[in-house]
Amino acid sequence: MTTSLLAGVSPPPKSKAAQLADLLPAIEAALAAGHPHTAIFDHLENKLGLALTYRYYQITLHRLRKRRDESSSKKGSNGTSPVPVRAPRSTPRPIVSEEPNTGFSYDLKAPVDDFFS
Repeated sequence: MTTSLLAGVSPPPKSKAAQLADLLPAIEAALAAGHPHTAIFDHLENKLGLALTYRYYQITLHRLRKRRDESSSKKGSNGTSPVPVRAPRSTPRPIVSEEPNTGFSYDLKAPVDDFFS
């Protein structure tokens, strides 16, 4: 008879951010239905038992949306990442000398007073 070593072990609890990420579609559906953020936060806190502050809720919701929007904008219209196309260079790059010619010269052995006058 074989038993799994982890049969009686429960998975580690998810972080608050991960729980909000799981609830993001439901949160956005509630917002689209006209529910205010304060009512959604109260529901998360009182009904679901999430112990978080309203500021944490706001920041995490912003970060989750930003991450989602960035990942969707990186994908092209066919679901693949766009490949940047660089235009060919028509003229070669100029050769830059290591010592720039500024046209400014001064005498390091001159007295300091003469230098600043």
